[in-house]
Order: sequence, then C-alpha cells, then structure tokens
Amino acid sequence: METITKTVNKRKIVSLMLLATFIMMPTSAVYIHVTHGTETSHNWLHIHVLFGAIFMVVGIYHIVYNWRVLKHYWIGKNNETRINPKNRESIILTNTKNCKACWECINVCPKQVIGKVSFLWHKHIIIRNGANCIGCKKCIQICPYGVFVETNKII
Repeated sequence: METITKTVNKRKIVSLMLLATFIMMPTSAVYIHVTHGTETSHNWLHIHVLFGAIFMVVGIYHIVYNWRVLKHYWIGKNNETRINPKNRESIILTNTKNCKACWECINVCPKQVIGKVSFLWHKHIIIRNGANCIGCKKCIQICPYGVFVETNKII
C-alpha cells in the first residue's frame, strides 16, 4: 500500500495567520468601542491585545522567512546579472525584465543555478548560486524570451 505524504506550505499558513489577525484587529477594536465600559469590553480588550501580539510575531516571522523574495520585490527586477561559468570562456548575462515566469530555464539547469521569485504579481527568475554554473548554455537554448544572453567579452 502506498502512503501519500502532504507537505505543509509554511508560506501559506503564515499568510493566512496574518490575514486572520489583520481582520480580527479592527473587528475587536470595534467591539471594544461599541461595548465601552462593560465587562464584555474588558474581555474584548484582552482578545485585541492577544491578536496584536500574534500579528507582530507572525509578521516578523513572515518578513524573515520571505526576506529574499521581499528584497527583490522592493528593489524591482534587476536589469542585468552576470553568471561567470566555471569554464570562463564567456559570461552569461540575464535581463530579468524579459522574464515571463515560464520556469523552463529552472527545469533544464543541471546545477540549480537559477531560482524563482514568485511573489503575488512579481514573478521572474533569480540567480541563486552563479558560481556553480558550468556553462552548458541550456538556459540560453530553452528561453523563448531572451532573458539569457552570452557574451565573449569579460566585463
């Protein structure tokens, strides 16, 4: 009998927790305002503080866990990144503004040099560890959008 294991997507769980606490913060604040001066108001104050603490902890975890993606989102797509293959015959330049997030290059790269940034509408490739590039040029051959360009001059 085959066992099926499901992986937990931490990013989704953290995002859902942030959304839930983001909704409950103003909701509990409204209940505190409406029931001002009653014992119910006091209870809602404790709930409000609890959701605030959860929001802060999960928010900090979210920023730390997604730092690389958030950094690329804030900075924007880089115009040009250089990959220096180990054979040093040429340099591969990447222009991520041309990337349409088909991820074909990620699938063909034998050394996992290329990764992906996938944050809401901000999706493109990223060079994760360019030092591992062996210069096979499979990324250049497979990319239909011209993200990868080979140059023979050393920059």
